[in-house]
Amino acid sequence: MIGLLRHSLPMRILRRLNWKRHRYWVVLVAAGLWLAFFDRYNLRSQFKMSQLLLQLEADRDRLRAEIEQVRRETTELENDPRTLERIARERYLMKRKDEDLFIVIDPTQPRSQRP
Repeated sequence: MIGLLRHSLPMRILRRLNWKRHRYWVVLVAAGLWLAFFDRYNLRSQFKMSQLLLQLEADRDRLRAEIEQVRRETTELENDPRTLERIARERYLMKRKDEDLFIVIDPTQPRSQRP
């Protein structure tokens, strides 16, 4: 029984390995495993950070488009009095002195979007 344990396959492999010759490979594999699974910036956290980066870049692009639209609207409001009057009537329900204002509410529209 002891003879079987002494000559088992893993022991034969360990004895045949020349550790001085393969020490760099062992250190390299151990460091690679450490970096891939146990380090602060392991593969899982790298994947999460790359997904977050993609989401933030999409948000940045969306917000840049919104900013450009607001700048165009601001320029229109500053330069065109008809646009200013249209926005005042539509958004703020303003009217002239000689006009009557009738508000028609769409019942299918949510309350938060109603004037």
